[in-house]
Amino acid sequence: MKIKSRITLMLGISVLALSVSGCQKNTVDEEEDAVEAQTDDEETVGTRTDETGTETAETRTDEEDAAEAQEASAPENAEQERMELSRDTFYEAASKWHDLPDEDINVMFQKVRDSGILDMENRYLTGAAINDYDANGITDMIVCLYEEKEDAEPYSDGCLYLFMNDDTPYYIYDDFCCYCFGAIFGDFGADIDNDGNTEIVFCVQGTGCGGAGDCQKFVLKYRDGRIERMELPNDFIDDAYDCGLTVQIEKDTQKGSYSAYCPYLDDTIVFDAEENEEDWDGGNCRGYFLLDTMEYDGRQLLVGYEYLYAGYIANGAGTAVFVFDWDENGKAYVRDWEIQTGNE
Repeated sequence: MKIKSRITLMLGISVLALSVSGCQKNTVDEEEDAVEAQTDDEETVGTRTDETGTETAETRTDEEDAAEAQEASAPENAEQERMELSRDTFYEAASKWHDLPDEDINVMFQKVRDSGILDMENRYLTGAAINDYDANGITDMIVCLYEEKEDAEPYSDGCLYLFMNDDTPYYIYDDFCCYCFGAIFGDFGADIDNDGNTEIVFCVQGTGCGGAGDCQKFVLKYRDGRIERMELPNDFIDDAYDCGLTVQIEKDTQKGSYSAYCPYLDDTIVFDAEENEEDWDGGNCRGYFLLDTMEYDGRQLLVGYEYLYAGYIANGAGTAVFVFDWDENGKAYVRDWEIQTGNE
């Protein structure tokens, strides 16, 4: 029995030794496989020599290659996204506000792309106005561009381009124009100064925080393949900030009327006040909020509209309407003015 027990014990020890040896071999094999797998994922790109002169292989993994490829393609992706955003904005403006068919929209946007004005990095289209300003059957347009940078300013980082006929696009820039929203409105073309040339008139909306006249006004003369900006009557101290004429409103409680005095014209217009209004004075809120044309003495003349208030801004008292004309020297002046109220 003792001999059998010793034999059994020896056999057990041998089996245990074989099992441990097998486990160790499996572990070593697994480690070698892992090293080989890692080596397969790596690519030797060169060698590096340390201070002792020993050379060590420099390797790159598939993950590092993928990250570098993604970083390299980032500018291309950003360019594509910027162009798609410009295209979507243009299509929305052309179809929603100008009711153009897709075929015409494609032609007009391709004209924008071919001009190269969208090639600048971080620049994209924020608005467009489409018209035939000189009524010659060729579609014209105004586009607003914004340059999105880390330190971008909505009142300076951007520009406008006027596309007239087949001319090279005309660059337009104004320090106080808001380019990030691209809201171009009230655009039209007409010979407002009776010199036989077309003037292009439009406004660009501001941030919405500056009252009724929070927009930049543009009157451009188109003559002999070039444009020049025309000035309107203005008595604002900061004429770069806005353009308009000061109007002072005073309430006559006993007569139930307002008097509107314009220092630029040195003229006063009296008009009826709304019933139950408080005894408040007021004036104009910013400059012209809209430019348009009006038939006057058989001619189409340019007019500018200003919002008038009494007491607080939201309490509208009326609208001042200024009729503009030009003298023989090409200078604009106020030919007439009136006050329009809600009663008219």
